[in-house]
Amino acid sequence: QGFLSGKTVSPGSRQRVRPCEAMPEAMPEERKFSNERLRAETEDPFAKVKVALFGFLTAGAGVGLLFILPRLLGTLLGAPRASPLEKVLTDLGINFAAMIFLGFLTYQEWNGESVRSQAKEEGALIARLPVQVNLNGKDVDVKLSDLRNGRQLLPRRPVICIGNEQFCL
Repeated sequence: QGFLSGKTVSPGSRQRVRPCEAMPEAMPEERKFSNERLRAETEDPFAKVKVALFGFLTAGAGVGLLFILPRLLGTLLGAPRASPLEKVLTDLGINFAAMIFLGFLTYQEWNGESVRSQAKEEGALIARLPVQVNLNGKDVDVKLSDLRNGRQLLPRRPVICIGNEQFCL
């Protein structure tokens, strides 16, 4: 049993916010173009571009590494007009380091984008949380997002405590 409580601060007074329910009904299956995903995309519009750019650069470094391997083999086997071993090893090291570094950047950006997207979706779910607010002596059921600035209600600063009643009080 979860208990959600908090206090809202309005100009000059403190009110208690009580939960309507522990959580809204289970969300339907994830939609392809949900509002949460669209909001996440507008807040970081170039995340997918960065993943693609780093991915293609990683692939380019890998292809460069593959083209250096025959040069290395030719140098080691003493082929005529082969490049000096120092130069081939330098090129090999640069391409290998670039492939590792750009692969790391691709991985970090891929994971970071998914983590940011998930956090924004969770924030949108929390904004849908129903709470009761005392307005003019009446308890009114509203969504937590209705307490934001510029909404129909007076702006408030809710404090959310998730736990049992003893923990939150």
